[in-house]
Amino acid sequence: RKLAKYLPPQIWGSLFSGKRDAKLETRRKRLTVFFSDIAGFTDLTDRLEAEAVSEVLYRYLSEMSAIADGCGGTIDKFIGDGIMIFFGDTGARGAEEDTSACVAMALQMRDQFRCLSDRWQMSHGGAALHLRIGIHCGYCLVGHFGCAERRDYTALGSTVNLASRLEGYAGQDEILVSQEVIRMLGPRLGVSPRG
Repeated sequence: RKLAKYLPPQIWGSLFSGKRDAKLETRRKRLTVFFSDIAGFTDLTDRLEAEAVSEVLYRYLSEMSAIADGCGGTIDKFIGDGIMIFFGDTGARGAEEDTSACVAMALQMRDQFRCLSDRWQMSHGGAALHLRIGIHCGYCLVGHFGCAERRDYTALGSTVNLASRLEGYAGQDEILVSQEVIRMLGPRLGVSPRG
């Protein structure tokens, strides 16, 4: 149970049930990849005590994880205050539905983050915090990567890199999606061009 906290539930469930082995193996799959990051979090860490930063981060990651789990996303990793999630591996529902679930998740996260940010500003002061999100879909390598002593279940490839770059270019509280996401979901998305 303790080790399970270090793996996405979809992965540890299949490992412990024997459906999947922890050997080094990868597959090429179509995934929808999500990255998020808190704009202004570094300033917060420089200003607050370690305990307060830990509490803010714990609350944020807990609430975002609950949303991701509810939408069927696989939480790949936490990178400080950043999160990488993908859809389309374990429990895939098809490219269009996986992409739609990812966008729905991003919208829920942005709304929930605004509530969290307001609470943090009232309790800790300072500038408001903002969430930046990037989403892209395409083919990736997904599986166990690493060495004999340590392995990581993750996704690699240009799709992952582009999703990360979109997050970096997103404005405050902005969800920046690629042309491929727009092509996949079409008129269901209300988007404006970013240039």
